[in-house]
This record gives sequence, C-alpha cells and structure tokens, in this order.
Amino acid sequence: MKSNRPVHSFLAVCAFLMISLSNCAFSHNETIAVIPQTTGFSLWEAEHAGAEAAALQTGYRLYWNAPTRSDDVERQIQFVNQAVRNGDRGLILAPDQSLALITPVRRAIARNVKTVIVGSPLSIPPGRGLAYILNDDEETGRLVAERLGRILHGKGSVAIIGINPDVTSILMQVRACEDSLQRLLPNIHIVERRPRSYNAADAVQVAADILDSHPDLNAIWALSAVETGGTFVALEASHKIDRVKLIGSEQDLDLIAHIRNGQMDSLTIEDTYQMGYQAVLLISKVARGEPVPLETKLEPTLVTRENVDTAEVQRQLSQRWNYQR
Repeated sequence: MKSNRPVHSFLAVCAFLMISLSNCAFSHNETIAVIPQTTGFSLWEAEHAGAEAAALQTGYRLYWNAPTRSDDVERQIQFVNQAVRNGDRGLILAPDQSLALITPVRRAIARNVKTVIVGSPLSIPPGRGLAYILNDDEETGRLVAERLGRILHGKGSVAIIGINPDVTSILMQVRACEDSLQRLLPNIHIVERRPRSYNAADAVQVAADILDSHPDLNAIWALSAVETGGTFVALEASHKIDRVKLIGSEQDLDLIAHIRNGQMDSLTIEDTYQMGYQAVLLISKVARGEPVPLETKLEPTLVTRENVDTAEVQRQLSQRWNYQR
C-alpha cells in the first residue's frame, strides 16, 4: 500500500505557514509603533512607561524603537516606514526634525496608520487619522522667563544654549521666553544664543566658552539634557556653580539630584508620560470609532528644590509601566 506520509507532511507545513502568517497579520494589526526622538533619555523613557501602562489597559502590543542619536533623522524615517510596511494599527512619533518627517507621516496617514505626533508639531493639520499631543511650549518659555526674573531679581545677563532650528517646539519655547523678558523684564538681557550640541564633550566646551566670554554672566538656560549636563560640568570646573544660575531641560534623574542638593536652580520638564499614555488611548478610541480630540496641549512643569519630591512631579518622572495616576 502506497504511503500518504509525504502528502500529510506537505499539508502540515502549509497549515503551519498559514497559521504563522495569520498570527503575524494579527500581531501587526494590534501593534502600535512608538518612535521617540532617541533611546536612552529619561525624557522618552517616561513616554515609554506611559504608553506601556495604556497598552496594558487596551490590549495593544507596542513596538518601541528609535535612533541612538537625536540627529539621526534617516534612521527615524526608516522606523516610520517600517510601521507603514507592517500595517501597524497606530504610530506614535516624536519627530527629530520638523521638515524631514512630513513625507513619511503623510505616507502613514494615507495607509490608514492612525498617527499621533508628540513632542514637537509638524506643519500638517490634524484630522484624517492624525492627532497631536504636545507640550505647551509657550508656557514653558513663560515659566523660564518668570523664573529668571525671580532668581535674578529683575536684572542680569543670560545665555541660552541648545537652540535646535530643526525642532519647532524648541524655537517656540525660546521665542516665548524672549517675548516675556522684553515685555515684563527689560533689564534681563540675553547675551548669547548657541545651537544644540549632540554629545556631552561639545556641550561642555560650548558652556566653558560662554563662561570665559562673559565673566559676569548671571544665568544659563540649557535646552536639552545634553546641554544641561555639559553646562553643569563646565560650571563646576570653573568654580561658578554657586554664581551662575542654571535652568535645565528634560527629566534626567542625575539632573534631578543636582536640584535636590541645591547645585542647580531648576529644570523644565514635559509630561511625556501622559503623552505616551494618552496617545495609546487615543488610537484605541479611534479604532472603536469613538470621537477624539485632534490636538491636546499638556502643561509643562518647572521643577525646583521646593517641589521636586511632590507626587505630581514624581508622576511625570516615573518610568514604571504600571504607574497609577
């Protein structure tokens, strides 16, 4: 009698492949790609925690990845294109550049990948599968101007380090701060504006150069964790840590320690935990056909020695996936 074993084996392989392909399709249909500006920064780890907390509630899977450097725009574009090719349910993106990500995002929307932009806006109007959850950048600028007025008693010189012309949110913060100073605190003058550094060594050198060029400088506003850390090192090396007030940016836990011990004045943070959390919930609601807001702005926080250990600040700094509000 002739054996049917080869036929049975062939059918078994076919069945296995069909099940695998079905599982793969299901996986991507229930996957949300979360692409921050870069990996390894506490600013975006908090977003990761918020997104994971919402994913646990909604049943979605997250694919989390990003370039290792925030100037690697091509790599970030590759991740966006991968989400489109995979047919992921949603995309949560913190753009590295305002212009370069426009075309990839338009492609994602056209392929029905529900997209939420966090962090810095793009020049694409919301709607038709696109929503924004952003920091209130104008409020950040106003908070910094107000803080400068308080710690400098209304008079002094300030340097701004880390201006990134490719990121709209940074430009909005700087403009809002400058406008507030001009209107309300005309005796506080910005004497230096420096572009962003992408590594710690450059940031230290830039800060040291500013301190040498302006021996009577009163304060520095650093616009990223890299600039803030580099400026802190330069201030220590020049023995000006007590003379020049430092206002930093981004929720870096090492920087938080400097605020606690009084070596650093304050730190502006964005509620990236809520950005991630709300973005996943928004995509989940869209998938169920529920109405959602097209644009949400979250209040920034100025972290000082007085409020650093409050429950609200600790919530924003949390990297725990199951953190409860």
